[in-house]
Amino acid sequence: MIRKTKSKPFVALMAVALILCLMAPAVFANTEPIDVGIDIKPFSCPNAINLTNQGTLPVAIFGYPGVIDVMEIDPATIELGGVSLAVKKNGKLFFAYEDNNLDGIMDMICHFSIPQLTAGPDPALDADTDYLFLTAQLYNGTPISGEDIPWVVPWQ
Repeated sequence: MIRKTKSKPFVALMAVALILCLMAPAVFANTEPIDVGIDIKPFSCPNAINLTNQGTLPVAIFGYPGVIDVMEIDPATIELGGVSLAVKKNGKLFFAYEDNNLDGIMDMICHFSIPQLTAGPDPALDADTDYLFLTAQLYNGTPISGEDIPWVVPWQ
């Protein structure tokens, strides 16, 4: 009886495929973020934020055809200045989909806790904040980022 074995080229090809599969997350992690348009306190100009406010800060992420479909953003990954989305009383993340800028394209309105943004020794939001940066990932792992300029009303 003749016993057949896999050829060496096949084994080498399988080894390369395995290495590529293992490296894919590391390669994908180096993807540049997609730049998205955001608006702190949508359609409020200037974006006045009172640091003593105990509520939430709304931030719109604008959808744009061929660039960003906001329905593909994983809400669990959204952060503003390192602070995650606020959580509603029912335990769900505080966000909604709507055409906020009336361009016919769906946008995402995210809410962040102002007390969390202003907490700690190095807060994301204080009287000296020049920019607020939003980061997130799409469900496929692609990173996104955007920024806007807040107008901070100092502690009183």
